[in-house]
Parts: sequence; structure tokens; C-alpha cells
Amino acid sequence: MSEQVATYIPDEEYDDWVEQAEEMGMSTSDWIKSMVRAGQKKFNRDVEPTESRDDLRRRRKDLRRELQRARDRIEELEEQVHRSERDAVIDYIDENPGAEYEDIVQHVVNTVNSRVTLILDDVEGDKIEIDEQGRMYTR
Repeated sequence: MSEQVATYIPDEEYDDWVEQAEEMGMSTSDWIKSMVRAGQKKFNRDVEPTESRDDLRRRRKDLRRELQRARDRIEELEEQVHRSERDAVIDYIDENPGAEYEDIVQHVVNTVNSRVTLILDDVEGDKIEIDEQGRMYTR
């Protein structure tokens, strides 16, 4: 004898079930029965780790060290940029005593290309890659 089971589900979910059944070439009823059976199968809950706790700790420690080195390098590069801009202003004022604000800004604008070139040369390969067409990408 066959028994019938009824359940209430949202229309959207039912539509998904019908669609999945059609994709598998099954009736909706057969699809639901097979999904229930699949859900009843016993799965082995024992998971074998691919790495030991010590391995994970070592790897975490290495990653932390690598992150700190990267942060230190970023800080160093930011300081170089700041120093470069600051030095350009100080050098200009030293060479042009009594310079006015607008003159200093214009000098910085006029000489920015050479300073950017120096900065890019410094970080190329470490933080930036340049392709054959001269386009730049971060690493």
C-alpha cells in the first residue's frame, strides 16, 4: 500500500523543486522522494584535518610575520613619498628665499613627474608590475 504525505512550502521553493526535477528528467514526486532518501543517508562526520595544529600555528605565525613585513614596507614607502614632497618644497624655498605659496605650488606641480618616476622606480617589482605597453598593475 502507498501512503501519501503532504507538506506546505513556499511557492518559490516548490517552483525550484519542480525545475530541478525537470532538469533531472524526474517527476516532482520522484525527485522529492530521492532527495529525502539522500538526506537520510548516514554521512561520516569524522573529518581528517589536512594539517596538524602545530602546522597551522606555524603557518599563522609565518603569515603574521609576512603581514608585518608588508606593513613595515608600506610605511617606509609612504614615508618616502612624504619625504620626497616635503624635500621638494624645502629645496625650492631654500633656492628661492621669500617664495610665495602660489610659487611653491606651481613648482611642485611642474616637478611632480620626476618625483613620481622616482617613486615608481623604487616600488617596481615589489608592489607594481609594468607590462610591455607601459601599463601598471599592483602585485
